[in-house]
Amino acid sequence: MELEDSRLVGEIVRIPHNDAHLVGKFIECGKKLVIFAHGLGAHKDQRFLAYLAAHLPGYSTIRFDMPGNGDSPGMFTLGYQAEVDAIDSVVNWALARGLAPTLVVGHSKGADEVLLHAAQRASVPAVVALSGRGDMAVQPEGRYSTQQMAQLASTGQFIKRFGDVDRVVTQAMMDERVSLDMRQISAIPPSVCVTVVHGTADEIIPYKDADLLTQYIGAGGCEATRVLFEGCDHGYHGFEARVRDLLADILAQVI
Repeated sequence: MELEDSRLVGEIVRIPHNDAHLVGKFIECGKKLVIFAHGLGAHKDQRFLAYLAAHLPGYSTIRFDMPGNGDSPGMFTLGYQAEVDAIDSVVNWALARGLAPTLVVGHSKGADEVLLHAAQRASVPAVVALSGRGDMAVQPEGRYSTQQMAQLASTGQFIKRFGDVDRVVTQAMMDERVSLDMRQISAIPPSVCVTVVHGTADEIIPYKDADLLTQYIGAGGCEATRVLFEGCDHGYHGFEARVRDLLADILAQVI
């Protein structure tokens, strides 16, 4: 899959966040803005999200590194709330710049975070959750080795490589993650257009989690749309254009 270099690069921006900043890539193409949130241990130039951000003509896009990921300073975490707050900082940056945040898209861990953001703030009219997890008590098979879990039990931490970076994983991080109850996304108001997307061949998060998320959202009166891509894996390899077309359709309906 080839990317158009001029669209991929965009403008490097620094977004105020707490006492530091988030580093993002901003592609300017009008007032209406699409925000992209990456997954666990990923970054703003992840192949899939970079493709989407570069191929939505007529819309400005911003993709950014979460704190402690990629080029953004701060502390890496397995938790979610700190990154939900980071999404809010991006929304506020966009508003201050005179942009209209219209759609926020999250992948994997980022999918859950954009849903949590919608439940807490509801400041963006449309949300797309790509391959989110519904049950945080379930640990992805094979993510942590027996040796790592033994080290966690004895020392309270271990080293785990996410992408190409070694990270310190602590017991507090693990506890924060598994204690997260995604049923709180039932607070998303009916005014928000929510789409839950998953691939049936997802090797990281079972596609049945899309049913859980849709159920949780619906419990509060917001009717989410569930979209399944048959044979699609967690990274959406070969399905990038179909996801882009889905985003374009959603944007056309919201506006």
